[in-house]
Amino acid sequence: MRKKAENKIRQAVAKLDQLEFFRIDKVRAKAGLIRKVFDKTILDMDRVGTIELSGGSTDDMNPSEVGNLIHHGDKLYVNLKFLDTDIQLEEIKSKKIETPKPEPEDMALEDLQIVLLEVEPAIWQRFEHQCLAKEDKDPVEKIKEMINDYSLPRRD
Repeated sequence: MRKKAENKIRQAVAKLDQLEFFRIDKVRAKAGLIRKVFDKTILDMDRVGTIELSGGSTDDMNPSEVGNLIHHGDKLYVNLKFLDTDIQLEEIKSKKIETPKPEPEDMALEDLQIVLLEVEPAIWQRFEHQCLAKEDKDPVEKIKEMINDYSLPRRD
C-alpha cells in the first residue's frame, strides 16, 4: 500500500512541473489519496530519507490551503523536496502518462457519484446548515451550482 501511495505522490509531483521544492497542498490535490494515507506516506518518506520536509511562509495561502499542509505535532510542513530528484523524478516525468480527454460526443449525461473523503462530518453538517439557512438549497444542489459556476469560461 505504501509503495502505491508513494508512486501516486511521485506522479503528482511530476505533474507540477517544478524544479526542486513542492508545496504539500498542491501535491496532495494531484495525488488523489485520502488524507491519512497521504500524510503517513509523506512522513514515512521523510523518515527514511526519500524526501525532506520543510516549513515555509503561509502568508499568501488561504485557510483551505493551510489545512491541506501536513501538521505533525507542533510542526507545520509546507514544502517537500525529493532527495533523489536527479534519478527518479526525471524517470517519472519521462513516463508521465497523459489521460486522453473525452470528446464531447463521448460524454453522455449520466448520474455521477462524488465521495468527499476529506470532509469531516461536522464540517459537512455546517455546510448543509448554511446552504439551507442562507440560500434555502440542498447542499448537493449548491455543490452542482458551484461546479457550474467554476466551469464557466472566465471573462478577464
